[in-house]
Amino acid sequence: MKEKIYFITSSIIGIISLLYNNIINLDELIKEEIANVDNILNNDTLNMLSNPHYYYFLAIIGISLFLSIIIIFLTKKETKYRTFLLTSSIILIFTSSSTVLLLIPLINLFFISNIPKPEKIKKEMPILDKKIVTKKIIIKSILLIIIYLFINFFLMDLILFFIKNPSAHFNMFLNIITDIFLFVLTISLFYQELIYSFKLLIQNFSSYSKYIFKNFGFLLLANIGCSLIIMLFTHEISTSQNQIALNNLPFWYLLPAASIYAPLVEEVVFRGCFRNLIKNDKLFLIISALSFGFLHTIGQEATIINTLLYALPYIAMGFVLAYTYKKSGNIATNITLHFLNNFLSCMISFL
Repeated sequence: MKEKIYFITSSIIGIISLLYNNIINLDELIKEEIANVDNILNNDTLNMLSNPHYYYFLAIIGISLFLSIIIIFLTKKETKYRTFLLTSSIILIFTSSSTVLLLIPLINLFFISNIPKPEKIKKEMPILDKKIVTKKIIIKSILLIIIYLFINFFLMDLILFFIKNPSAHFNMFLNIITDIFLFVLTISLFYQELIYSFKLLIQNFSSYSKYIFKNFGFLLLANIGCSLIIMLFTHEISTSQNQIALNNLPFWYLLPAASIYAPLVEEVVFRGCFRNLIKNDKLFLIISALSFGFLHTIGQEATIINTLLYALPYIAMGFVLAYTYKKSGNIATNITLHFLNNFLSCMISFL
């Protein structure tokens, strides 16, 4: 009973605080946020912290989560949605704009420990057994990996050999064509596996969603931790050249490329295909994480140190996604988690 009273009361206070800080008193909040990190600002961070829509977006997320928490406790389903309560509290920690909004989710974590755990996910979520890898599957996996690496690492150099200084329009056209080609090729090679995985996900969406939300919380924590490490070395809030390049792309291209193309193609390549070729669990986790991480920084950063440093968030993300696939065996789970991460990142960068 005390948990119910606390969560409902604290959530109402949280909603009021968000409305006041992020909407009514927004000008003061912007000044305070800029002043707090004035010595480590770069242009991208300054633009983000100066944009009112950034704070509106955080307010929408926070209010939605607080309302969800209230509904959960009013309907007495806190045990069933314990994982959601945990994940939402972690998200609220990193979207806080005041001391009150920071303390509430921190105290939430304490009270959540008193809520009985639901039946373990393994008992609810269908776990796909390791499939028998035939020669046909191995050939398809190797073929897709080779084509993916060629397009991402060698195709542009080959084009530059024939076309000097291609225009921005040509580069955009090339990106669209190669994205479509890889997307169609991936689906064509693994059509049956993808259909079966998504069918299973839809049929058991309730149990799978708990697993996805829990791992999304791990993704956020890993990203925050790696960002802090980067800040310690660079002494500023900075991003990789890969992320800067993405931020400069038109939104009409970035959103489908990051939210549809990347989750499907990258998960099939770095998780599905790699798993088909690597049976050892630990080796799969390491190779999948490292290759995914360095793909996003090799050839883009000015120094080896930057290549290693800015690869950390992608390596951490790759590790969580590889672990997700190792546990579930369902590539649709990975694609959905990857989509959720990229879609929210795109929406934040658009603000």
